[in-house]
Parts: sequence; C-alpha cells; structure tokens
Amino acid sequence: VMTLAGLFGGPTVTLVAVVVAGAYRLLLGGSGVWAGLATIVLCALVGLGFRCTSRRQPGQISPLLLYGIGLTSHVVMLLSQLLLPWSLAPGVIADIWLPVVLIFPVATLLMGLLLQNSQALLKSEERYRSFFETARDAVFITTRDGRWVDCNQAAVEMFGYPSKGELLQSSVVDLYADPEDRRRHTRLIEQHGLLRDEPVTLRRRDGTIIHTLISSAVRKDSEGNVLGYQGTIRDITGQLEMEEALRASEQRFRELADLMPVAVWEVDAEGRFTYGNQQGMRLHGLTARDVLSPPSAFELFVPEDRPRLREDLQRVLSGEELGGVEYTGLRKDGSTFPALIFASAIVREGRPVGVRGITVDITERRQMEEELRQVRDYLAMQIRRMPIGLIIWDTEFRVQSWNPAAEMIFGYSAAEATGKHPYELIVPDEAQPHVDQIWQRLLSGDETAHSVNSNRRKDGRLIICQWTNTPLKQEDGTITGVLSMVQDITERWQAEGALR
Repeated sequence: VMTLAGLFGGPTVTLVAVVVAGAYRLLLGGSGVWAGLATIVLCALVGLGFRCTSRRQPGQISPLLLYGIGLTSHVVMLLSQLLLPWSLAPGVIADIWLPVVLIFPVATLLMGLLLQNSQALLKSEERYRSFFETARDAVFITTRDGRWVDCNQAAVEMFGYPSKGELLQSSVVDLYADPEDRRRHTRLIEQHGLLRDEPVTLRRRDGTIIHTLISSAVRKDSEGNVLGYQGTIRDITGQLEMEEALRASEQRFRELADLMPVAVWEVDAEGRFTYGNQQGMRLHGLTARDVLSPPSAFELFVPEDRPRLREDLQRVLSGEELGGVEYTGLRKDGSTFPALIFASAIVREGRPVGVRGITVDITERRQMEEELRQVRDYLAMQIRRMPIGLIIWDTEFRVQSWNPAAEMIFGYSAAEATGKHPYELIVPDEAQPHVDQIWQRLLSGDETAHSVNSNRRKDGRLIICQWTNTPLKQEDGTITGVLSMVQDITERWQAEGALR
C-alpha cells in the first residue's frame, strides 16, 4: 500500500501516508516497531523512486513493471525484518518469505491495475465534464417523460434562463414550439436509437422562436428499458436568417439584372454559363428551352473572335479587368451584332473561379456613328465647295480650320494658315485696332460683332473683306472659339466708291 501511495500519489500523498501509518505503528509498540517503521518508509520510497525515475505516467506503467515494483517493495519488506531482535528475525523471515515473494507482489499488481483504471475513469470524467461545460452547443440529458437530468451553461443561455437551476426545474416539453414535434422526435429516437441534425423549432423562456438542429441518442438501462435521451442542440436561427437574407439579396440581384437593358452574365473558369439575365437571352435569340443546356460563352460569338475571347478570359482570371473590348456577337439565327464586353473575375476564398460581366449591344451606336459620319462628310464637302471663306478660330485667335474658299481669298493654304494669328497673315497694321475691338466683343458673346475691313493677301495686295462672325459656345455659355465667314468685296466696294 505504501509503495502504491508513492507511485500513484506523489510526494504529498506519500508523506501523509507515511506519517499516519508510522504514527499508528508507534502507537502499537512492541519489539517489531523499528521493523514496521522501516517497512513503511522504505516501501513508500520504492514507489516514490519509481515515480520520479520513470518516463511514464503511473497510469501508463505496464503490468509487468507493476509486478516488478511489487516484488521489489516486498523484498525490501523482508529485509526490514532484520531490524527485529535477532532471536526473532530468522524465524519470522522463514515463516513469511514465501507468501511475501509469491502472493503479495500479485496483490500489488492487482491493486495497481485497479488504481490505473480508477485514474483513467477520473480523467475520462474530467474530459467529459470539460466538454460538457465548454461546448458551444447546448448539451442535455433528460428523462423519457421530459424532465431535465443535466445540462451545460450553453443550454441555459440558449433558452434564456437566469440560472441552470431554473432551467432544470422547467419541463422539456414546454420548450417545443409545437408539442407534436416532441412526440415525433422521441418516437424517431427510440425507433433509430440515434438522430443527427434533426431540425426542430423550439421556444426560449421569453417566447422567442429559435430554429435548431438536435443530435440525440436514447439512454437505456442494463435491461434495455428506455431511461431518457441525451445529445446536443445547435441554434441555427442566425444562420437561417443569413441564408434567407442571402436568398433575398440574390433574388433582388436577379430581378434588377433582368430589368437592365444590357446582358448580365456569369461563367465558370471554362467559359460555361452559370447565370444569364433575360436581356442576354433576347440579345442572342435564345429561348427558355436553350437554358436547359446553355451554350458556352464562346459559341455566342463569331468563330474568328473566339481565340481572342479565350485569351481575354484567361487574362481576367489572372486578375486583369476587361474594360469595353469589342467583339462580334452571334445570334441563334446566325445574324451578328457588334458588342462591347466589360468583365472582372469572380473570386472565392482568394481564388478566381469564374468571370462576371456585361455585354452591351452597340448596334444603334454604330448606326448613329455611321449617320454622324455621313453628316460630317456631307458638311465637310459643303464647306469645301462653298464660295465663301470659312475660318474657325480658337480663343487665342489662332486658325483651327481654313476652307478652300479662304485659300482662294487670301492665297494661304490651310497648312500655312493653321495655328497662325491673323495679324501674322491677313490683318494689316492699320486695321488691327478695329479688329481688336471686334474680337473682344466676340469673346464676350456678342453675336452681332461683324466687320468690314481691309486685309492683306499672301502676295501683299490689300483687299476689302466682309466678315460675318459667330461666337461658338458650350451649353453653359463658355466661349470655345469663333466661326467666321468672309467674302472679298473689293470690286463691289470700289464700284460703290466710284458711284459715290
């Protein structure tokens, strides 16, 4: 016993055991007191010595080593008998050595194994209790008729009770939002023996409904009679609310996407469609039947664009953004249309898993651009052919545009005139003060600032010109330049002078 106290109990337990046993042996007295005290102390030291020198915990010591420890301690016990009076020692040793060596070590072995099992049981209980109290899910043990046996603190908090005691005094049946769920649940447990993640709606103390998943097992006695149930309860109310919010958000996204006048789509990393809005279907001439087996994104564009589209898909998956790249789209009926694609990667947990983007049909824009080009070409042709000089000046009074008629009037080509100030080209010194006044009126927005003044041609000859000027304005009134139409009226001016 002293050896096992030293082996399993440690220094403190050993010291207490030695003191108590030694005091009792001293109280008994007699001629064997010193042999008894030596046996108590030395056997305790044997156990304590093995505990301190062994690399294993006492609960991990093998049966063979336990037997060796028992044999050692009882050999020490026999040797301690030498402290008896010499007239008694040989006889006592001769009488007890056989059972001490053969039987007592076996008893030590059996007691050691019992202590090992007890320690393992205590550790198991500690682990269970630690799990029981620290589990984030509610842990419960109940009777068959709905009374609490035990629960952890998480259960107290889940059901909103001020203390564990008050929860244990309540009825389990009252926690079910629908009593029928309790009957159905217990019936299933007893039928299957074990249920995992069974969805059950419960009620907190204040009446608040919570949605839970219950994993439970039936408790039975040795004869197979049902004693009750035990298991865990996980509150998934917040998770369900988040899932519902996510579904609502996705629904809003889909409804909004279907209202957009552009195609909104998502594809996986291989270019297979995972989502497309209604406009996308209309744009490519697809029907609801086509959605059952959607084509790949590449099939919706002309063959000559597909290699470039594949390359651009890989660029987006590598982190680039696709900003307004033009392709030629393909409809189900074979017709085509010009399209712009804007796209970026879909990233999940730091890894690109697909591409999300929009496709804009620019057919109307192309038609407008073509119409605008035709109008622009027509106007340019008219300006080139008109017999009146047309000059556009910037706000620094420098030539921006110079038509062929202006070339004929002043003798300077458009290349020679562009970017030049009129004082460098066509306004003689004596006319400059008058022209300055006209120019300032134009910059102030005066649309009546016209003029008749002398000008100089490239060949140096002076001519009389009539200028009709219009300031060019933005919508907010900002002057951006001046448009001037000019005619050479020298002959008419001279004729009128002769008549005068």
